[in-house]
Amino acid sequence: MIWRQIGRFGSQSPRVWWWPQSLGFSATTDSAALLNGSQAIGADLADLEKLESVVIATEQALAGHVDILVNSAAVFEYDTLKSVSASSLGRHLEVNVTAAVLLTRFATRHTSRNEPGLILNILDYKIHNPFPDFPSYTLTKYAMHGFTQVAAWDLAPHWRVCAIAPGYTLAGPEQSPEHFARTHDSVPLKRGSTPADIGQAAVYLAQAQKVTAQVLTVDRGAHMVAQDRDFMFSERS
Repeated sequence: MIWRQIGRFGSQSPRVWWWPQSLGFSATTDSAALLNGSQAIGADLADLEKLESVVIATEQALAGHVDILVNSAAVFEYDTLKSVSASSLGRHLEVNVTAAVLLTRFATRHTSRNEPGLILNILDYKIHNPFPDFPSYTLTKYAMHGFTQVAAWDLAPHWRVCAIAPGYTLAGPEQSPEHFARTHDSVPLKRGSTPADIGQAAVYLAQAQKVTAQVLTVDRGAHMVAQDRDFMFSERS
């Protein structure tokens, strides 16, 4: 996972704050247990009015300012253009975009540092290879792609802002292990992306002090495969 890989990097960059799962840090206990000296801060990212207090609580727990913020929490609900509604689009935007923008705003208010901090936004390879499934989710990733560029200009020179666009990494809802294994490896490099791949990319960006406003696509070539549907729906038997 991203947090595990960055955790290994933690001795060099000790104040890392990440949101690994939808609607907040639902994996806090296990994550904290696996990373020496880590702190678990729980929050509902849909509660936008409390985000600043969450940042303050995090800084108190870390005994310092945040050095790296990973915006990876996301609502991921199936819809199509025929079924999308104002409420479903709003749920995706609220957590996937608005919360990430506000967390970035609050976490970057401190500019006194020897090296620039890092905001790392987790996107999706769909930004390079869009298809009709999951339009609400996909639109939020396009928005965060744009935010990465805007924020990189705005926050320089005190912060770097980069992004990772992962490929088809985890099985979808109601997808059988057999179908996932078959479709997961139907990419040019013949083996789909893993959480460790994404974590390694995150560590690279954490170390690459001269890199900003860049998106690393970590999909083992999946964005080059012509698709008319999401991988999880292809060749389903």
